[in-house]
Amino acid sequence: MKKHPDQIQAGEITEIYYKLKTGLRDLGFVLEWRGTAQALQFNLPDEYDIYSTKKWDNLGAIQYYGSDDSGEQPPRSLGIKFYRANLPSERWLKELEAIRENPYRQDKITGPAVSEGSLQIQFIFNDYDKDALAFIDGLLSLLKSLLIAGK
Repeated sequence: MKKHPDQIQAGEITEIYYKLKTGLRDLGFVLEWRGTAQALQFNLPDEYDIYSTKKWDNLGAIQYYGSDDSGEQPPRSLGIKFYRANLPSERWLKELEAIRENPYRQDKITGPAVSEGSLQIQFIFNDYDKDALAFIDGLLSLLKSLLIAGK
């Protein structure tokens, strides 16, 4: 049985999950668990539904990585990803794509950190430290500005 991400205990990585989840919720993003393994999907706030083209499209997800299927090994990292095809505008793509020079950008689990051919723009966190928290605060601030500009 797949666990809701809220049920996962992975030490400091869990703190990052809750910081991202709370930050997105406070900005008005719609959070939804669709039974996927260790991932919580998010979409634009309801007032932005003009951008949505398909009911099940989501803007992105917060997802744990590095655990085994048996649940005996807890996740070792956590990512927040934005699906390029579902971003609401070119500005969103440009602004998120511009976040390159940092240790968190990892569009694919393996390979180059920045991969414009990847389906997603992703940031992965392995540690809960002041640098990660500052980066997350900056990312949430950017999302807030993109939401304000889109109204």
